[in-house]
Amino acid sequence: KRGRVSGVKLRGKNEHYGCDALVLASDPIDIFGKAAEASGLSRDFSQRLARVQRAARRFTLHVAVGAKGVSPVFSETLVATCEPTASSPIQALYVRRLPNKLVRAGSDTVCLSVTTVVPAELPKARLRELTLSALRRHGGLPFLEEHLLWSYSPNDGLGLVPARAGTPGASPDARPYPMDALYDFEDPSIGGGLPLETGVKRLLYAGRMSYPHLGIEGQYIAGRAAADGLVASKRGAASPRLIRT
Repeated sequence: KRGRVSGVKLRGKNEHYGCDALVLASDPIDIFGKAAEASGLSRDFSQRLARVQRAARRFTLHVAVGAKGVSPVFSETLVATCEPTASSPIQALYVRRLPNKLVRAGSDTVCLSVTTVVPAELPKARLRELTLSALRRHGGLPFLEEHLLWSYSPNDGLGLVPARAGTPGASPDARPYPMDALYDFEDPSIGGGLPLETGVKRLLYAGRMSYPHLGIEGQYIAGRAAADGLVASKRGAASPRLIRT
């Protein structure tokens, strides 16, 4: 409002949460989009945002498999790197076995949580099928197709899908959870990330792309800088209401 942050409104909700300052740490492309200058952001922030590219995404899939379809030597976790091809563009595979009591499954069922790294532009509709294929080929489950009971992903909006025809499944998710993004940034310098100041008063960015080459340490530096700046600007007055996403 009038070039200054006034609050937030969650997607699909009518409530408005007012605040004096807002620090954003979510996916900058999801937040601001690519038409950045039209949203009142500064030229510097807009130009740097235009150089941020999503290189890949993380897709999560949970599967239930009959115990006979899983080798008894299967460990609690499995990590595999895959050679991407046109027909199978999966780049990496991380498989974790879930405790049966966590998912209320019997002893004849094995539940796995699978995370894959996929190209950012890959359509969501293909991700489940490709992940199951990679699990058969690289995840040590060659007989998965015969013993698969159901699959569920929070990311593709398809809901819980049973493997057997005629078995009732859950309704599709109306609002699938966004996939985590892995970024590529054109500027190789340490200080070449997104600036703290966005151009909108009291709206700051302090996330993974602030110092993209420093990892968790970069996020800490950006968050500390945002907090210090807000406190310093309000010194002598009441502390601002701060919402961090």
